[in-house]
Amino acid sequence: MRYRGAVSEVVTLELKVSVRCNACSVLTPMVGIRSLVSCRGCAERIDFPARVKDSRDGGVRYPFGGYYDALAEATLVLKDGEDCHDARDSHGSPTALRRVAGPVCLSCERQLPIPTTGTATLRCGGCGDAVGVRWPDDETRSWDPRITCIVGDGLHSQPDTREARTQGTVISCGQCGAPLSGDQTDRRRARTCTHCSAVNVLGDAAILALFPQPQWHRSYLVYEVTDAVRRTLYKRFTSKGSHYSIDDDRMAELEAAQARALVEHRGEAIAEIARGEGSPEEIERFATDHALTADEAAAIDSALDDDQREGLAKTAVAPLAHRWITSPNVETRVRAAKNPALGADALVTLAADPEAAVRVAAAGRPELPKEVLATLRKDASSDVVSAVKRNPSYKPGFFEKLLG
Repeated sequence: MRYRGAVSEVVTLELKVSVRCNACSVLTPMVGIRSLVSCRGCAERIDFPARVKDSRDGGVRYPFGGYYDALAEATLVLKDGEDCHDARDSHGSPTALRRVAGPVCLSCERQLPIPTTGTATLRCGGCGDAVGVRWPDDETRSWDPRITCIVGDGLHSQPDTREARTQGTVISCGQCGAPLSGDQTDRRRARTCTHCSAVNVLGDAAILALFPQPQWHRSYLVYEVTDAVRRTLYKRFTSKGSHYSIDDDRMAELEAAQARALVEHRGEAIAEIARGEGSPEEIERFATDHALTADEAAAIDSALDDDQREGLAKTAVAPLAHRWITSPNVETRVRAAKNPALGADALVTLAADPEAAVRVAAAGRPELPKEVLATLRKDASSDVVSAVKRNPSYKPGFFEKLLG
């Protein structure tokens, strides 16, 4: 369904990632999200996604893929300052993720504001350094399409700035060539030349030359988590194959929060389903998670086609199955008789249906009372009688066994 809902919270992850070169085994830090990076040892070009695939056996196959979801863990479980269950121990592509209160200046550690849409740089109120803001592009979407923006990655030169030149570990002014001031404790990207006063920006090559240690390089992934996204994260996080372990108290908190989120936007979700939007899986999940009123069930049911009803008939969606009992369509009533959500009372009604096909479906349900099965045993339709005999709950008496 397309409904996104309102932003319920902003989640920020601190990202530190590096990649080991296949040619020379040197570990090269990455100054943010990069799919291609040049080895700082031998200048070999490294395909980061391919390196991740080759170097990780199970667990985190990609920073944000597979059964592991850092955003789900950070949003639902972690507190600010706590590390994600990430791939920091990977030999080939270590990736460290931590939930933080928000982005900070890479030079002086001062807290930065969350960027507004379209902001290219954030100016630190402490040291005055310019911190770049990168908005989603094809490369960032290949890592995680949910990223709202990245702080500390992708600083674009302004009209009055120049790209600094790198010669080994010496960084020269892009205008006059004079060495720029600063040492390895100075992590500012924007620097003013003391000789000609030109503003220079340290690009990736300059940063890697000055700070070769992976721990120096940080960027901040900012996510605007809507209520709809949070519901999706909850489903993924608590699924059987999620590989997460949560204590009972925290799980109770998650379940309570999930229940509140489901109720808050149910009107929009029902309207979308009534317009024919939403997959059978989404419809089933929504109908199962809500105590639907008769009008809501009618609105949802009216939007379903036969294929969707066929799929939902195999799941425990009681509000819809109870509507199907009185449907004028025989196939719909047959589906209702097969639905595991129906109780004995509803099945008794279907066992008296004038259509033999519906009675056959009801006769196969072990929940039918014994007296109803005994009545169906004498049904005029041989198909109904055969269904009763196959019913595991049917216990024939002595004379019935004698007479077959």
